[in-house]
Amino acid sequence: MCLVLYLASNGKLPAIDWDASAPSFYVTPNDPAASNAAAQFTKTNLAYVGSDNGCGCGFRAEHDYAIDDPEQLASKTDNQRRLHDYLVACLSEEGSVELFSCWSGDESLPREHERTVKISELLSEDFFFLERQLTIVTADSDFNPPTTDS
Repeated sequence: MCLVLYLASNGKLPAIDWDASAPSFYVTPNDPAASNAAAQFTKTNLAYVGSDNGCGCGFRAEHDYAIDDPEQLASKTDNQRRLHDYLVACLSEEGSVELFSCWSGDESLPREHERTVKISELLSEDFFFLERQLTIVTADSDFNPPTTDS
């Protein structure tokens, strides 16, 4: 069974395609599986978020505290960083985004956990996704979204 991660935003969620020849972080907006988790969110645009594992197992989850394989730790750290960077771009458009983590098939079950975190917390070694958890991600107080020149 795999951990899955869904993202909800009121803004646009740009796609990052899955490439089986070079597995990496990817985002699939309007993924049919994401609609199964729609009731978990307050925001309307949904996406499936995957890691280099092809699912959400490549993100830090609560059972990962026991991992001692340096390659696996490096992979999870890279996936977490890529998720962070993607969400930074999303937060330049709105005040918060929502993530829902669960085991595949549990998308419609009631939430067990809910928390609000600052974007920088996603990079902490102490950050883990829990089963059936809604994570609301906000910008850091010193966050300055990029400006565009007109």
